Amino acid sequence: MKIWFAHAPRIDDNAKEFARRTAEARYLRFVEHVAEQFSGGQRFLDDLPREVLADDVELSNLPADPPAAPASPGLSSASHGE
Repeated sequence: MKIWFAHAPRIDDNAKEFARRTAEARYLRFVEHVAEQFSGGQRFLDDLPREVLADDVELSNLPADPPAAPASPGLSSASHGE
């Protein structure tokens, strides 16, 4: 979506009325573009940058039983009806 809007030019004041009249057609083209991307097998996640978070050595050094996550403040078993 960001790329789509990055290529959309700024509309001059004298062209805004035309832009308003053609907004529906432009929106439908945008929706068709998004639908084509998803129907072609491309997923949103495919557009995200791929970053290596850990290599094999770092992964092998992780503890087998990681510590439990701390409880969120304000949440207790009483607030969940338990």
